[in-house]
Amino acid sequence: MSPENLEVFHRLHLPRRLVGREEAMRSLASAGLPLLRGEAPSNLVLLGPPGSGKTLLARVLLHSLEAQAPPGSRLLYLDGARLRSPALLLTHVAWELGLQVPFTGWPLAKICADLRRALEAQGGPVLLVLDGLEAGWVRGGEPLHTLSRLNSELPVPRLSLLVVSRDLRLLQSLDSRVASSLEGEEVVLPPYTEEEVVSILEERLRESDPEATREEGALRQVAAWSFGDASRALALLRGAIARGGGVTASALRECRPGSPVEESLVRMATPSKLVLCAALRVARGGTCTTGALYREYGGLCRTLGVPTLTSRRVSGLLSDLESQGYVEAPVVSRGRGGRSRSILLRVPLEELQEALLQDPALSPLAREAAGAGQAMAR
Repeated sequence: MSPENLEVFHRLHLPRRLVGREEAMRSLASAGLPLLRGEAPSNLVLLGPPGSGKTLLARVLLHSLEAQAPPGSRLLYLDGARLRSPALLLTHVAWELGLQVPFTGWPLAKICADLRRALEAQGGPVLLVLDGLEAGWVRGGEPLHTLSRLNSELPVPRLSLLVVSRDLRLLQSLDSRVASSLEGEEVVLPPYTEEEVVSILEERLRESDPEATREEGALRQVAAWSFGDASRALALLRGAIARGGGVTASALRECRPGSPVEESLVRMATPSKLVLCAALRVARGGTCTTGALYREYGGLCRTLGVPTLTSRRVSGLLSDLESQGYVEAPVVSRGRGGRSRSILLRVPLEELQEALLQDPALSPLAREAAGAGQAMAR
């Protein structure tokens, strides 16, 4: 398959058919019907995990309404993930409505007054899509409250919001007055199933090249790797085709991005790996002390026949692992027992096992790590 027409594998490409999101699209389209009559629709909130098709649905809705919207209406889209402050978000909304706001911005009161005048002069409803509003600054709700309350100061409601977020508890995290002013249709998207991801990939392949061939089971393998994230699956398929490897299991495997944690574990020095293994065997899903960790570490060194480092050196390695996010090791006071570290392992068991298997000297510990993982599961 030639690497042509790869834009159909982009996550923002509008496909010919929506897979697994027909019901959600009908809900959004029904909520947007008042706009076709020249009225402002109710506010909409679209929630879902990454790769569940939120942005795609919002863009499809805008595309369908744009072709039928009456004169005077406006359909606006803003990527809120790039606008990291309420003032910047309101400034961009003003720019979209044609206001000449300087890049340095205006006071909030002036921007709101000019937005009200611009909406009143618009002559029709305005649907504003705010995508990616999961940044921490939006939790206070100030920009959403400001925008949603503009209608109360207009003779006729003009502005409707479509808030898109991967934060499933976005509404619960907002102030009650903001959540009340934002009330409207709420649509929550579940992750795609494996069958739906396979169907999405097949649709995009047919759209790119109707005569494209693929290896049996290759698309299902991509769906299994994506864990319901269609964006990840499409990026993986696009990468394999762009390299000229075709839709085969081997080409897709080469394009599969590795885990940063796993890659760093593979390249980690042997003493640090031994400290992680000791923490895994001793903690078993809970916490352990520095003394217990060092005793287990010494036993592993004797088993493998490698030199044992001093307790001070092991403590230094533990600090390095903590700074890299592999463990948590806060200092805890035990009264007369003195002070010690309470060590909690943060590295996933599967990735630790994979790193051990790729190290010939430490591969015998992989099976013991698996036994520790089973003990933690119980």
